[in-house]
Amino acid sequence: MIDQTSADASSASNAMLWAPSEERIAATRLWSFMQEVNAEYGTQLDSYDAVYDWSVNRLEDFWEQIWDHFEILGDKGYAPYLTSETDVKAARFFPTAKVNFAENLLRYRDPASEAIVSWTEAGHQETLSYQALCDRVSRMQQWLQDQGVGHGDKVAVYLPNTPLAVITMLATSSLGAVFSSASPDFGVRGVLDRFEQIEPKVLVSVDGYTYAGKALDIRPKLEEIVAGLPSLEAVAIAPFLEDNPAVASIAKAQRLDHVLAKYDVAPLTYLRQTWTTRCISCSRLAPQARPSALSTAKAACC
Repeated sequence: MIDQTSADASSASNAMLWAPSEERIAATRLWSFMQEVNAEYGTQLDSYDAVYDWSVNRLEDFWEQIWDHFEILGDKGYAPYLTSETDVKAARFFPTAKVNFAENLLRYRDPASEAIVSWTEAGHQETLSYQALCDRVSRMQQWLQDQGVGHGDKVAVYLPNTPLAVITMLATSSLGAVFSSASPDFGVRGVLDRFEQIEPKVLVSVDGYTYAGKALDIRPKLEEIVAGLPSLEAVAIAPFLEDNPAVASIAKAQRLDHVLAKYDVAPLTYLRQTWTTRCISCSRLAPQARPSALSTAKAACC
């Protein structure tokens, strides 16, 4: 015999609390995607479950449509856009495509929209619009190019989580170079263990950072780090603790704010590349290697 009180309570607990209106559903990205699929493939998708089923049963078509729907900047290449639908280890998505990560992130230039909002421990706020972010990446890109940074070169940063780290990453990626980072609380040996492997051409750092209200000057550590990285051709130090930090004791070092001030904002350029893996030891390209198989790429060339 069913306890009616319990049944009523269970029914109430499972009652729908909210459902979007038809107008709200029609304004969603998923609804727009469904309409594109229906128009392109003659399907009649009308729900999340229907899209899901189509996506797992038509893998190559799904990913091609994702590229088109989101208007990925780059060269999509030619079919097949997925080389294997049954072997996840052998699968290669868009094997002939050429894209640039930074180009897609910097496609927006709205001067009124916030791209980055940053707060330091001391309470200092820095806000960058999309246009301001692009402008700063432009100056960093030009400086890196003047240091000879190009396809396959490595740029290392010894930075806290600040807009400068994002700017340097984007400028590096735009050139087809390799970006690597270490937090300024790392010790000398930890930084060298990471950066010695990649032999960076350029190092970008700050003069120090704050933690628990304490100012920590990292310039003594930088002297040892730079001395331990003979591959470095340029070192740039950004003010963080001090407005006018001295950097003369650090080999090859310049003030980053001084060098970037020499550049006017210029149109960004982007190197589009195929999906490739670079050997962590010799930096040779291994076009057929999977991103998760660095050891395979290494074994093929070293």
